[in-house]
Parts: sequence; structure tokens; C-alpha cells
Amino acid sequence: MNDETFWRILEHSRTAAVKTLPDSPDEDAVFNAQIAALKEELAAIEFHDVLSFDLIFQKKKIAAYRWNLWAVAYWLFGGCGDDSFSDFRSNLIGLGKADYEEALEDPDNLVETMTRPHLPYMLSEGFQNVALDVYEERGGPPCQLDYPKYPDRPDGDDFDFDDTEEIARRYPRIVEKFPESGAFF
Repeated sequence: MNDETFWRILEHSRTAAVKTLPDSPDEDAVFNAQIAALKEELAAIEFHDVLSFDLIFQKKKIAAYRWNLWAVAYWLFGGCGDDSFSDFRSNLIGLGKADYEEALEDPDNLVETMTRPHLPYMLSEGFQNVALDVYEERGGPPCQLDYPKYPDRPDGDDFDFDDTEEIARRYPRIVEKFPESGAFF
């Protein structure tokens, strides 16, 4: 499996999920619909490709392990611990290549993403486990994956996420749209 196939599977799952949703779904319905659609997509491919999908997913998650992205998640939700930031990155990947790459390019770009319809609750837990769940449900043989090691610290410069002036300076569009920490939530 390559990156193109990885993103295509995610895009198909997202498109399929949105088609099944009512006009005004809640965040949990959006999340659950995409999980179900992604499981269907992964159930239709070879065992080794399911594992390759998971390996690529984990690499994308590590690439998003950045202080600047964490700061925006922290601001949007009025706090964001380690586990929540892991869930946030997983759900960001689930939104697709464009949203993911734009957020990594500049986390202030998340202002467009976070105001889009059919957004799942971005701190929902479990998206990162879908591929291995499918692999196990299908009775995949025992395997050892060579996952990359997580860095000890996120990439970039750490700073005080509670410093409103610094957040506003670094992410002006986010703060303009969501003027108080936790205003998105």
C-alpha cells in the first residue's frame, strides 16, 4: 500500500459515511458512520494491506505530533491532554489528505476545517484502532509490525498554551473565529 491508496481509502470512507447521515447529524453520528465505513473499506482488502494501512496511519500520526498543532487543539477544546491530542490527530487524519496537510502546513488553517459540516467530535477515541480491529476481526495471522518510535517530545517550539496573546499572535484566524479557549466545544 502506498500513500495514494491510503488516502483514497480514507476519502471513500468519509464520502460513504456522509451519504448515510441525516441532514443535521450530531458529532457522534458522524464519527460512528465513518468508523463503520472505514471498517467496510478495510474488510475488502488483503490482510497485509490492512497492516500497511495501519503502519501509514501511525506514521501520519507521528508526523502530526507537533506543539503548534497541539496548541490549536488545546485552544479549541479548552484543554487537550496527551490522550486527547492522540485522538485529535487520529480524527484529523480521518478527515482526509487536504485537511491533514493544510493543518500540518499551518494549524491556523484548521479554522476552515472546524467550521465545516459533518465534522466528527475531534476528541473521539478509537479511530486510531480501526485497522487493527478489522485485522483481528477477520482472523488475521499473528504478526509483528515494525512501527516507528514516537519521539520523546512533539516537534517544534513548546510555549504556554494558556497565553492568550501568544495564541492570538500565532493563530489569528482561529482566535478570531473562536475568541475564547474552549469556545469551539
